[in-house]
Amino acid sequence: MNQEQHHDRAYWIKWGIALLIPVVTYFWTGTTDLSPEAQRFLTFTFCALAIWTLNILPEPFVAMILPIIYIVTGVGKPSQILSAWSGSAGWLVLSGLFIAEVMSSTGIAKRIAVWSIKLTEGSFHFLLWGFMLAGYIMAPFIPTVTGKAAIFAILAVGICKGFNIQPCSKEAATLVIGALLAVAIPKLAFLSAGVDVAMAMGLYAQATGTPISWSAYFLHNFPPSLLYAALSIYTLLFIMRPKLSFDLETFIREEYETLGPMSLREKKALILLGLLLLSLVTDQIHKIDAGWMMLMIASLAFFPGFSLLDKKSLSNIPYQQVFFVVGCMTIGGAAKASGVDKVIADLLMPLLSGGELYTSFSTFVSGIILNFLFTPIAAFSAMTAPLVEMASQMNMSPLALVYSFSYGVDQYLFPYEFVVTLYFYSTGYIKLSHFMTIFAVRMVLAGAFLALVLYPYWQFVGVF
Repeated sequence: MNQEQHHDRAYWIKWGIALLIPVVTYFWTGTTDLSPEAQRFLTFTFCALAIWTLNILPEPFVAMILPIIYIVTGVGKPSQILSAWSGSAGWLVLSGLFIAEVMSSTGIAKRIAVWSIKLTEGSFHFLLWGFMLAGYIMAPFIPTVTGKAAIFAILAVGICKGFNIQPCSKEAATLVIGALLAVAIPKLAFLSAGVDVAMAMGLYAQATGTPISWSAYFLHNFPPSLLYAALSIYTLLFIMRPKLSFDLETFIREEYETLGPMSLREKKALILLGLLLLSLVTDQIHKIDAGWMMLMIASLAFFPGFSLLDKKSLSNIPYQQVFFVVGCMTIGGAAKASGVDKVIADLLMPLLSGGELYTSFSTFVSGIILNFLFTPIAAFSAMTAPLVEMASQMNMSPLALVYSFSYGVDQYLFPYEFVVTLYFYSTGYIKLSHFMTIFAVRMVLAGAFLALVLYPYWQFVGVF
C-alpha cells in the first residue's frame, strides 16, 4: 500500500467515525425523554465536535455551517441561534487581528520580545521571565496565539542554535517550554488576550445578560495570573534543572542590535497600542464595551497620521478566525434554545455540587478532562452555558465557575491538546517525556493553586 492509499484509507476511517458518532447519538437520545430539538442539537453538535477533533474539514467552515443547520432543522429560531453575532466577542477578535497585523508588519512585536529578554542581562533563569514579560506586554493586544507563538518559538530555537544546545536536551526543553508558557499563561490575565477567553466571556454575557467589563476581568485575573506564571516557571526549573555555563548577554545584545533604531512606523504603532490600552483600562468610565473600543482604535491604523494598514494589509487578515469564534458561540445559543443547557446542568449537579470550593475544583477538573477531547474553544462552547445554568440552580456565582473551568482548560498532558503546545513541540527541541512530566506536575500544582490562591482571591474581590 502506497502512502496515498494509506492516506485515503485513514481519511475515510475518520469520516466513518465522524458520521457514526451522530448516528449513535441520534438513536440513543431517541430512547430518552429529551425533546426533538434537544435530540437534534446533540446529534449535530457531536458531529461537529468529532469533525473538529479528527481535523477532516476546515474548522471555520464547520463553525459557519453549524448554526445554519441548527436553524434549518428547527433546533431554535434564528434570533436565538445567531444571537452571538450581536455581541462584541467576534468584533474583539477582528480588532485583535488588525492589531496583530500592525505589530507584525511594523516589527514592534519582535522588538518588544527581544527588549524584554534583554532585560534579563544574560541570566538563564531570568531569561524565562524575559519571555514571560514579553508575553504579558503583547497579550492584551493580540487575542490570536499563532503569531505570538511564532515569535517566541523563533527566539527560543535561535538561542538554542546560537549556543549549540542539543535538541531534546533538558536545557533546550527548558527554553522552548518557557517560551510556550509565555504565550499560554498571559492569555488568562486579560479579556482581550485569547480567542477562547473572549468567546467564553461572550457566552457568559449571552447566558446571563450581564457582560463582564475589561477592567473587571483584569482585576479578577491579572494579579493571580502573575503568581500562576511564577508557579509554572519554577516548576519548569525545578524539574528540568538546566545546566548552562555560558553567558547569554552578548548573544541577546547582538540580537537586539540587529533590530536597529526604532522606525517611525514602530513609534506610531506604540502610540496606537498606548491609546488602545488606555481605552481598555478606563472602560468603567466611558462604559464602551472592549470589543467596540478595540475596533475603533484599531481602525485608526488605516487613517492618515498613522497609515500603518492599507488595502493590501486586509488580505493578510485571517478573517476565518472571526467566523470560527462566533460560529462556536452559536453552540451556546442553540443549547439554550433546545434546553440542553439545563439537561447537562442537571447531569453535572450530582457530580459537581457541594460547597463553593468543591464545585470550583470539580469544574476545574472537568476542564482538564474536556481538554483531552476537544480544543479549548470547543470545550468552552460546550460547557459555558451549562455551567451558568448549574450555577444559577445552586445559587452560586457563574463567573467563578467559568474562571475555574478556564484554568482547567489551561492544563495539558499531551502536545495535541492545544495549537500552541503542538506548535512548540513540533520544533523538535522538546522530548515527549519532558513535556508530559512538566505539565503533569504543573497540573497537580494548579489544583492546589486554585484552592489556596484563586479561591480566596476571588472571594476577596467579590467574584463569589
